[in-house]
Amino acid sequence: VSSERHLSRTRGSRQAPFNGENMSLNLTELGQKIVAKRGPSGVRAAAKEIGVSPATLSRIENGQLPDLSTFALICKWLGEDPAEFLGPSLF
Repeated sequence: VSSERHLSRTRGSRQAPFNGENMSLNLTELGQKIVAKRGPSGVRAAAKEIGVSPATLSRIENGQLPDLSTFALICKWLGEDPAEFLGPSLF
């Protein structure tokens, strides 16, 4: 199911359509890498290291889409290039 959303590139400019089929985030892989890296230390300890709440980290481990800043923090903690989790480019 595809829904069209509009994102504005700059304030007051014409809006360009965003088609969710052009880009995706591999949430399963992201969650698996988080669980693998944190190992037995638990969600609370890993969340503290990353700088997010334990509830947020748990939701992401279970497949929920993180916001951009949280995604960046997690990628930094994992030592992973964010592009590894993203699908095809928008351009």
